[in-house]
Amino acid sequence: MTLATFAFSVCGNFVASAADRQCASEAMPDWLRRDREAMVKAAEEMSKTTGELVGAKESMDEATEGIKKVDGLDRAMGEALTQRDDARAEAAVKAALAKERKERAEREAYFSAVIGAGAA
Repeated sequence: MTLATFAFSVCGNFVASAADRQCASEAMPDWLRRDREAMVKAAEEMSKTTGELVGAKESMDEATEGIKKVDGLDRAMGEALTQRDDARAEAAVKAALAKERKERAEREAYFSAVIGAGAA
């Protein structure tokens, strides 16, 4: 414990009211008053900085939640696009199969007609 802190704690022990504190503050040596004021300012600055850090953390938490929502939306959109692409591919395959069946049926009908005409 430094001499300044010891003197401050001793003076603080004898101070009971605001008036007594004022008298004690006036009775303090200049170096002790300056140290006390510096400690009070440092405590206020630390409190202010702590408040700013808490606010920054809350902002970061909100941003993280926003990113998670965007990631979720992006993932859902990707799945929807994949499903759409799968549906398009399935429709294209079905259309190609239908076209192939139609062409096969036309060829079979043509050859049946040719074979039937040749037999007659």
